[in-house]
Amino acid sequence: MPKHACANDSIKLDYANGHFGYFGYFYKFGIVTNGFGTPLHINFFDKDFYANLPNEFADAQEQKYVYDNASLFPVLSAFHKRIGNNKFNTFLGDSEFDSYDNYGFLNELGFKKVLIPVNERNAPLSDTPIPVNLFGIPCCPKNPALQFIPCGKCKGKKRSLRIKHVCPKSRNVKDKWVCDCDDKCRDTNSTVTSYTYPSGDLRVFSGVVRVAPTSGMILTKPAL
Repeated sequence: MPKHACANDSIKLDYANGHFGYFGYFYKFGIVTNGFGTPLHINFFDKDFYANLPNEFADAQEQKYVYDNASLFPVLSAFHKRIGNNKFNTFLGDSEFDSYDNYGFLNELGFKKVLIPVNERNAPLSDTPIPVNLFGIPCCPKNPALQFIPCGKCKGKKRSLRIKHVCPKSRNVKDKWVCDCDDKCRDTNSTVTSYTYPSGDLRVFSGVVRVAPTSGMILTKPAL
């Protein structure tokens, strides 16, 4: 079947509710509501939105996660341009928005509380957690006294600032890091890399105790 409708190439062949059994042609959009569920903004996803997304997915659930995660930036960017100086202090969204890039973006918009359930996709159980010491520096999980080596800043387009760190048993050879560790905490042929996020506290300490997952995006203003 064609990937998009003949009438409008922004109307894509897609799946309903993440299931392969229900599909059709949809013109998708993102909607922002307030705490009462009143719609405040609607943003349609045009061909420019889809141009920045992958073309292939392992399954419908992965496609849904990627689409939902990527939808936050264009929807809220357009919304904030429209509302001018009006500010909101609380963001409520479902777990598909759980990524450090989104937390960095929400932090830049001035949100004080961000209520997004932690998504297990972003915390793989197969890897040994890399601890962070009191100074915010990653440490070797097998010897916390060994601090990772800082390796500069990373900030791609539409991505939050990240500080890169490499395994303390690494050395730089011709601008490439080589790891001399014989007992790596990760299954990798190169050095073990870790990142810290200046906006990370907003993800870990969202302002309230985490509760059950929710759907959609809801904004609230500060109490008068």
